[in-house]
Amino acid sequence: MSMDRSAREIRIFATLLFLLLACGSCRGSRGVYENVRGKHLILEHGGKRLFWFSGIHSNDPASPMFDDLRAEILKENPSCILVEGGFNARTYSAEDEAKLDGESAFASFVARELKIPCGDIEPSDAETNAYLLKNHSAESILAMYMIRQMHQIRRESENESIDFNDYFLTFLKSDIRDGLPEFELSAKTVADLIEPYVGHRVDQGNWRRVNTYEIIYRDSGKLHRVWQEAYQFRNIHVLELLERLYRSYDHIFIVMGFDHAEDLSPELRRLFKEMG
Repeated sequence: MSMDRSAREIRIFATLLFLLLACGSCRGSRGVYENVRGKHLILEHGGKRLFWFSGIHSNDPASPMFDDLRAEILKENPSCILVEGGFNARTYSAEDEAKLDGESAFASFVARELKIPCGDIEPSDAETNAYLLKNHSAESILAMYMIRQMHQIRRESENESIDFNDYFLTFLKSDIRDGLPEFELSAKTVADLIEPYVGHRVDQGNWRRVNTYEIIYRDSGKLHRVWQEAYQFRNIHVLELLERLYRSYDHIFIVMGFDHAEDLSPELRRLFKEMG
């Protein structure tokens, strides 16, 4: 009897532990979203309106963020939607397919559904790279892009399988290299570009353990200056783009990393006052 009871207790403990870990994983992106949920940036002046959605980078189809995003678009009924990452140019056959590509893809999907014009809020990769090449090497620029992307897709990897080498080879073959010198691409190239900033070879088995935040976002990070200049260039572009678009549209809805909204808030308020 004691052995049967002990076995039952072990099974119960194992089940509870599994459920606890599973729930923790499910709450990951959703818990982060709850911290920013509903804290949108809304500006209105002189017949012009801006709604900047407060969300996170997530591809968890079960996240309440996607329902919130659709609801806000329907409520706002904007004359134009702006997204990042070039997702305005992609098409999706189903809602869940768009969700797996994240919030900008989903906003683009909804925009097509509602026949609302949808554009890219970011500068082109060629423009960004030309700006960065004034102060940085092509290798450091690509390393920044890749390690920043590693940081962003870590959460995505909870919802879909990611092969490190295949993912980043495809990433390096994209427009991200526009305006940068050509060189041979291989799995070795991926590891070679990252290693000087990480301190070891990165592969499928260890990429999730790289302290990407320290390298990119800390003031002392090895690639922080490259990232910061790219970030600032994007912010300048956003302001110039909005100034142009408000000549044609009265109501713009933005889906872009909300840190940009927070940093640009004073300049956006100034822009709205000047438009009035």
